Amino acid sequence: MSSAGRSRASGGSPRRCCANGIGSPTRSVARWWQTIEADADHLSRLLLELMDVARLGTSRLPLHESVFDLQELARGSS
Repeated sequence: MSSAGRSRASGGSPRRCCANGIGSPTRSVARWWQTIEADADHLSRLLLELMDVARLGTSRLPLHESVFDLQELARGSS
């Protein structure tokens, strides 16, 4: 049986099984879940950037004027 089939058979995702007290995650399952979460976060950031680019193309991106120290901003980005 595939790991997906085992997860469904035991009540859902590995995280849900652990949260329900059905079992504890193995190291490989924990690493697998961390990878999925990191990839989902990365895809979310990419999607937000893509949406900003689309807004720029339609002139719908809100701009907020503010005064700031350019040198401080440059130091913070390095």
